[in-house]
Amino acid sequence: MQDGMDDQNEKLFAAGPDWQLNACVNYAFDDLYAYAEGYKRAADILTEQLVANPSYGLDFAVYPLVFLYRHAIELQLKGIIRDGKRILGKGARPGQDSRDHRLDRLWRLARPILEEVWPGAAGSTLDTIDRVLRELSQADPDSQAFRYDRDRKGLRTKPMLTHVNIEQFGRLAQRTYGLLDGATTGLSELLDAAIG
Repeated sequence: MQDGMDDQNEKLFAAGPDWQLNACVNYAFDDLYAYAEGYKRAADILTEQLVANPSYGLDFAVYPLVFLYRHAIELQLKGIIRDGKRILGKGARPGQDSRDHRLDRLWRLARPILEEVWPGAAGSTLDTIDRVLRELSQADPDSQAFRYDRDRKGLRTKPMLTHVNIEQFGRLAQRTYGLLDGATTGLSELLDAAIG
């Protein structure tokens, strides 16, 4: 079957002739925040497109959209835990908390770190993050609900959910990510100052 493509010499992971379309990977010693930002930006683009053009298929695109934002937030939490432990001298190793995908457990580790690093941190901001993460954790406890329709036992992964407003979800996820991103940026600055 011919599809008009000469893909015999094309590779999935290679630079192409238009340098502006060549994405760089493995360009930093630590890519954690690049991954987080990448998932978040992809979700932002998808949200923007779906809000502007609901006919693109909200009922299909909701799954990758929620997963993208959720994963971006998860990576930010892991960064806060890792970098916060380094700043506080609690001996974090890279990848130490990377096996846990539960946002509620990660937040239980991250929030006290933020409160210890910044004792005057606005409690209302942390409470806002807490509320959003609690709701997201209930809907998708272990990062499987928006990746798969069934769990390993064959049960539906989202039995209680019936609707997700794309615009509202995107706004709350973006705000939560932004607050966490501010924390990771601050932690990175503190780490740089401690090293330099």
